[in-house]
Amino acid sequence: MCLIIFSWQQHADHPLILVANRDERYARPTQQLQRWQEIPEIIGGRDLQAGGSWLAVNRQGRFAAVTNVRDPRPVSQDARSRGKLITDCLTSDLSLADWLGRLRHTRQEYAGFNLLVGDIRAAQLFCYNNQSDRLQELPSGLYGLSNSELDDPWPKVSRGKQLLNEAIHPDGPPDVDALLELLTDNQQPDEAELPDTGIGIELERMLAPITIQTDDYGTCSSTVLLTDHLGQVQIHEQNRRPGAETTLMTEFWKIDG
Repeated sequence: MCLIIFSWQQHADHPLILVANRDERYARPTQQLQRWQEIPEIIGGRDLQAGGSWLAVNRQGRFAAVTNVRDPRPVSQDARSRGKLITDCLTSDLSLADWLGRLRHTRQEYAGFNLLVGDIRAAQLFCYNNQSDRLQELPSGLYGLSNSELDDPWPKVSRGKQLLNEAIHPDGPPDVDALLELLTDNQQPDEAELPDTGIGIELERMLAPITIQTDDYGTCSSTVLLTDHLGQVQIHEQNRRPGAETTLMTEFWKIDG
């Protein structure tokens, strides 16, 4: 993922309201949201090139999502796949705290990432950045995560938080269509607001909006993940590749146990 905006423990009936965009080269092979055939307790999209996922959930109420940390330096060919962190987290028998503690010992084996992991039953949510080795257990609040530290005020993060806050109605259920719509926002921020991450102003400008579209790279999918106080989970993923059918895949279930 390249943008994750989420409300955690703020809505009386919906502890987690999360929206996310995955930006990638259009040619990278993937499978849309589905129950994984070889690991049926996991539901999410699949990266068919390196394995793993960008965002997935298991039937026990644990979920994980990853974003890359923007870094112009070349990635080592020996680096482990960041997408496989999702699979490892969702299949582990360890508590989230113990699993993250173990991950910190191997953090340098990966290129830069942010990892968001949560346990709905335990009402726990963590965010970990392996470059800074910063691990946070998150209290209730509205958060934004892109390709830097949690809540760094990049324009897409600030605007995404604003749009999600406006879309959430405290007395009613979230409108999935409205949440997917906010992920199509293409407002171009002022150049003075852009971060300087070492990639040059042309790329900073191209990557600045919530949704991105170029000839060969852009927003490939949008995801909405919702939970409620009864243990119901729903996840929606919309295909956003140019020229492809804009299919919407949806899964509903109640957390096991």
